[in-house]
Amino acid sequence: MKKNTVQSIQVSAEASMEMQALPQLPSIIRYLDDFADEWRVIRNTDADKWEIHADGIEASFDFCEFPQRYRLLVKHWAAWTMTRLAVATARIYMHSLKPLFDKENSDPLYELLSRHPMELRDYWLGTLHTGYSHFTLRAVKSLLAFLCEMSLGRLAPGYADFVGAFKLPQQDKYAAVRTGDVFLGADEEAAIVDFLDEINTLVRTSPLQVDEQTLRSSCILGGGKN
Repeated sequence: MKKNTVQSIQVSAEASMEMQALPQLPSIIRYLDDFADEWRVIRNTDADKWEIHADGIEASFDFCEFPQRYRLLVKHWAAWTMTRLAVATARIYMHSLKPLFDKENSDPLYELLSRHPMELRDYWLGTLHTGYSHFTLRAVKSLLAFLCEMSLGRLAPGYADFVGAFKLPQQDKYAAVRTGDVFLGADEEAAIVDFLDEINTLVRTSPLQVDEQTLRSSCILGGGKN
């Protein structure tokens, strides 16, 4: 049997043991849609796709994008995050965690579960800090906080402040301004003007053809001047 196959079986077995330590996932999850300022419900949490509302749009958490052996853990973390942060933030974290599983012959989540806290700090600084983006590592820090609270792997609640102090890569907040990526091109500006002109004409001639959401979007796009 090849070494990689043996290691994969070992990882799956240890991950399965960690999953058994988790409590039963709630059958219904309530979360606050702060954009609409109302409570919403996720039903059938056993499903591998949860439909959500975030920032005024319908979206989803697709757990099929994560390895089967960690899917239940990621579900628990998603539910935990949604009860503490805005659902839009939970959505960003879910998306940002995916690159953690993209590299072949690498299993960073297993490393997070199997290392002692001091070894985990060395792994963070030596591997994760240089190999992943600021956004992915923010998601990983949230996951580590969850592991601490749930006493999973080698972590426990007493290590929450320790892992919370792990440094994130510096983020250049103004890089897009310097490169000009935040500015619209001539074609994009023309497309916006054409769209606003079309909506303006419809409002004047056939107002029933313009739904409320389109009208709101037009007002925001036009700076609220109409």
